[in-house]
Amino acid sequence: MSDDDEPEAAWLRAQIDDELERWLRARWSRQREQLDDEAWRRYDWQSFRFGNLVWYTDLLPATWDTLVAHEGSFYKVEDLHCIKPGCTCEDVCLIFSELRDTEAVDVGRVTVSVPKLKATEATTPLASALWAKLRATKVLVGELERRRRRMREIGKAVQREGLVRHEPEPKHEPMAQPLLTTGPTVDAPSVRRTTKVGRNDPCPCGSGRKYKRCCLGKGSADRSW
Repeated sequence: MSDDDEPEAAWLRAQIDDELERWLRARWSRQREQLDDEAWRRYDWQSFRFGNLVWYTDLLPATWDTLVAHEGSFYKVEDLHCIKPGCTCEDVCLIFSELRDTEAVDVGRVTVSVPKLKATEATTPLASALWAKLRATKVLVGELERRRRRMREIGKAVQREGLVRHEPEPKHEPMAQPLLTTGPTVDAPSVRRTTKVGRNDPCPCGSGRKYKRCCLGKGSADRSW
């Protein structure tokens, strides 16, 4: 920095308080972490089973959050993927959470068929409305196919390197009928709901991880959500 730049630099430093400086440093650090394309290797693969969905941000945590504004509120969008090698499914599960002062509250999910971007089911009317707005504004939508391909690539690498223990895959149990669906209506077995589990509560499976980072969307534990 030259002598001529010092007054301007001093003025700029004076305008930045501690909170803003921490925010800028966090943004800078997160931007740098996005260059780390091998972050997925640090995931706890020993507790993972092929056939379960996995959060995109669990494998690539530095990814920027996606937000949707709707009727005066902001909603965070998170995507879950199947990374099982050889699987022919094209679905991505989107989880919508309303951002409040001290917490994020789940408001529903939508299953989207990629690359056609067709919603095949939605669990609440609000989730359906949020997906429609998300698709109309093209936020994240253009990224879904790229993300799905990247997650499948990671799945192949995980299998190739033997990072997942070889155990019988979990049986897929029928899920309760969604509130909204674009497909044919079928009778689903009744599900006995137990104690409500919040996203940030310990997972009922006993893994010690938070529910949102463990069994949410992965089978029987999810039915009490």
